[in-house]
Amino acid sequence: MAAGVDDPSAKVQLIKGSYSEPNINLTEFELVEGLELKSQNCWPSVSTDIGEINNLFNRFLPAGFYYKTFMWPKS
Repeated sequence: MAAGVDDPSAKVQLIKGSYSEPNINLTEFELVEGLELKSQNCWPSVSTDIGEINNLFNRFLPAGFYYKTFMWPKS
């Protein structure tokens, strides 16, 4: 779940019968019985997300790495 109501990472797909809506903020609606939610932004599943490989390199990529890398030297 999320840490607060403003968490941008908690996105799900809402499925209710034949109705389906993607990119719903999990913190913006009430969970009710019979509601079906599907996780998003993970492949092939939440427990084995291929994006987790980025965690192997996190010590080499500090915050702001991309911004600092492509800055031109001051003239």
